[in-house]
Order: sequence, then C-alpha cells, then structure tokens
Amino acid sequence: MERQDLVRWFADYERSWEELDTELLVSLFTADASYYPTPFWIPFKGSVDLRKLWDNLKRHQSENHIDLVPLSLDGDKAVVRWQGYSTPIGGARKRLGDGIFLLTFDQTRRCCELLEWQHWHSDDEAKPRYKEKDPVRTS
Repeated sequence: MERQDLVRWFADYERSWEELDTELLVSLFTADASYYPTPFWIPFKGSVDLRKLWDNLKRHQSENHIDLVPLSLDGDKAVVRWQGYSTPIGGARKRLGDGIFLLTFDQTRRCCELLEWQHWHSDDEAKPRYKEKDPVRTS
C-alpha cells in the first residue's frame, strides 16, 4: 500500500460515511473483511454484515462528516486518526466523534481488517477538561 493509495481509500471512505453509500463502503473491503467498531465487540464479518451495518446507520443518523488523517503507514498496515460528527435522526443535538483506525489491506488495496477505537459526545459537552493550556500534569 502506497501513500497515494491510502489517500484515495480515505476519500472513498469519507464519501461512503458522509453519504451513507453502502455499496461504496462494501467496495472498499474484501469479501471476508472484519470490521471491529470497538476492540471489544464481535466484528462485522464480510460484505453482508457491512451492508447491514451501513444500512442501519442510514436509519439512525444524518448530516455526517468525517476527516481521516494518516498517522502511520507500514506496508499493508495504517494507523489513522478520524474526527467527525453526525446528527441522530429525530434528535436535535449533533454528536462529535474522535477515534483511531488500525487498518490492514490486502494486495488489491482493499481493507481486510478495520479495528476502531472511538468516542462520541454531544456537541454541548465539548468543554475543555483542564483550564491550563497544557493538560499534562507534572506533579
């Protein structure tokens, strides 16, 4: 996997999430891919599960946006930070999210495993935890 391939994959993933385009999402993964929304869940496995996952999102969220930023690329593995937002359907409060993907790709540049760490909160909860500029404690 080369950096330009990863950037292209990012653009397609971002579009699939923002438009909730199930077929585009499925095209980014191998037929037997594993998608772990958190490290502790049983993964969604294969194209059928990925379709169910994305189709379920369509029923529950709208106004999606996501930005993916590569942190590391080493052969077939990439570490990516994402930040995004969405609005639950029927809800007024936008949700903000931040997370990390650990991606593994096959020789066709399709993802065969996605492991995700994520955190979401409503946008009115986005208050700094510390008052000082540097949150690292030295004492």
